[in-house]
Amino acid sequence: MRVVVTGATGGIGRELVSAFVAAGAEVIAHGRDSDKLEDLAASFPAVATVCGDLSTAHGRAEFADAVMAMGDVDGLVNNAGTQTPVDAQNPGPWTTFESELCLNVHAPIHLTHLLLPSLTQRRPTAPRAFIVNVTSGLALAPKAASAPYSASKAALRSYSQALRWQLRDSPVAVIEALPPLVKTAMTEGRNEDAMAPSECARHIVRGVRADQSEIYIGKAKLLRVVMRVSPALGRRIMRDS
Repeated sequence: MRVVVTGATGGIGRELVSAFVAAGAEVIAHGRDSDKLEDLAASFPAVATVCGDLSTAHGRAEFADAVMAMGDVDGLVNNAGTQTPVDAQNPGPWTTFESELCLNVHAPIHLTHLLLPSLTQRRPTAPRAFIVNVTSGLALAPKAASAPYSASKAALRSYSQALRWQLRDSPVAVIEALPPLVKTAMTEGRNEDAMAPSECARHIVRGVRADQSEIYIGKAKLLRVVMRVSPALGRRIMRDS
């Protein structure tokens, strides 16, 4: 099994690499920092690494070409993402948020488009291929301080659901992973009670192996229940989280 993991040099991504390797998979790891990729390769010598900027169409095409040069893939984990707090009344440069939306929304959709032909070319005895889109509890209810990020994750959730329906008769499973707040560099300063990235990664890999279509992790499970019982309460909880 050959699995592509984007955003693999830190946080959840690095732990996903570790978890998939432990499960016996061949891993192709993406990162945009060559030094961090070298560090990852030193820790996991069997892992192939590809450096690239997924926030641009050209970067995504180059990355997909590099992946396909290594052969067909069995799994794509769209984990790369970024979050920038924003005050709508003092938003700063648009390019910051354009890059965020491109990485969080355009990249997973574009990479799926580029790699899906490989994922669908299954041998009769091969296990089912999969696409994992890592969203967030904020895909269920947004946070006031992170409007673009919340919107991007809600968009990716909607895309995942629609793609799952399209591919329901194909050999490719479409899986959405919804982590809670995880202790990463992106959440530094507000993650004292956050989940460890290694625990989050274990939940995702376990969910993939169990063929779950949606993997709710930690407090995201509770949010799911709250949103079913009282969406207004769920939105209030998440608004200032």
